[in-house]
Amino acid sequence: MQGHGWAHIHLRYLARELAAPVATDAAGRFAVVLYLLASANFLGLGLPASSPDWAVLIERNSDALFTQPAAVLVPAGLLTALCVGSNLLVDRTLARRRRLR
Repeated sequence: MQGHGWAHIHLRYLARELAAPVATDAAGRFAVVLYLLASANFLGLGLPASSPDWAVLIERNSDALFTQPAAVLVPAGLLTALCVGSNLLVDRTLARRRRLR
């Protein structure tokens, strides 16, 4: 009714409404992918032992959990902080976007 073309309507209205669910889904999938990679590396099915990955560090140092817990808990905490931080960043961005409307 406004005389705009198909592309304008879809890019302006539809994409704007789909941005929040897609961003939320992407953040959730990011956390799941990190969890799966860490689990596979911990079981020895993922990256080689020489790769610089937090999950590999957890797996290599799991024997020293009781003698030197920081070698296991620091990489595990960093993985957790990355998952939680990315989800909080997406939530905050979406909340700010909702307030501007």
